[in-house]
Amino acid sequence: MNHNSENNEIKELQHALRIIQNKISDCDDKRRGVIRKKTTKTTLLQEAYQVMRNDLQNALLEDKLDFQKASKVIPVPSNLMPLLPSSITKPAENLHDQRVERKITEGIKLMNCRAWLRSNNKIWIQSEGFALLEIQEAYLNCSPNILLPEKVHLNFNNNIEKDKQLHLYCSFDLLPDVQAADIVEALKVLCVYRHDNKYFQTEIYDIEWIYDNKDVSWTSTINAKRFL
Repeated sequence: MNHNSENNEIKELQHALRIIQNKISDCDDKRRGVIRKKTTKTTLLQEAYQVMRNDLQNALLEDKLDFQKASKVIPVPSNLMPLLPSSITKPAENLHDQRVERKITEGIKLMNCRAWLRSNNKIWIQSEGFALLEIQEAYLNCSPNILLPEKVHLNFNNNIEKDKQLHLYCSFDLLPDVQAADIVEALKVLCVYRHDNKYFQTEIYDIEWIYDNKDVSWTSTINAKRFL
C-alpha cells in the first residue's frame, strides 16, 4: 500500500513539473515576442527621428545657402574585417534626404564604391565621384535608411568645378539588432548634391566589400588635420 502511495505521489509531482515546464516555455515565447516588438518599435522611432532631423536641417539651410561647410573626416584605425562583394548599378528607389528633388539628374557619377566592416563594428564607406556639372555641395548617402544609426559621420565636398574629381566617405556604427550580413546584402550608396541651389541625388550604386583585411587604401583620402 505504501509503495503504491509513493508511486502516485511521484506521478503527481512529475505531472506538476510538466505543467510548470510548459508554463515556463510559454513565458519564454511571450518574452521573445515582446523583445521582437520592442526592436521593431526602436527601429521605427530611429527612422522617424532621422526624417525629423532632415526636415530641421532643410529649414535651417534655406536661409544659409551660402554657408560653406568645412571638409569633415574622422580618424579610423587600420584594423579591418572584410565582408562579401557586389557590383551592380540600379536606379534610385528610396530618397531619404528631404531636401532632394524627386527627379534624378546626371550631375555626379560615382565610381569605386567600396566599404569595410572594422573590427569594432564600425562601417567605413568611400567612393570617388566625377562632377558632370558645377556642384555647390556633395556628400554620400545610404539606402535603405533603416539600416543606419541616428549618427552618421561624413565629409562634404564644396564648390566643385565641372569635370573635377570628388572623394566621398562616411562612417557609422553597426546597429545592435542589425547583422553584418544584412548590411552587405542590402546597403547601397548614392550621392546627394546641390546644384543651382537645389538638391538632387544620383542613381543608387551597389558597394564592393573588400576581402583583403590588409587593404587600407581608403586612408589615402583622409586629411588627418581635420576631424569630425
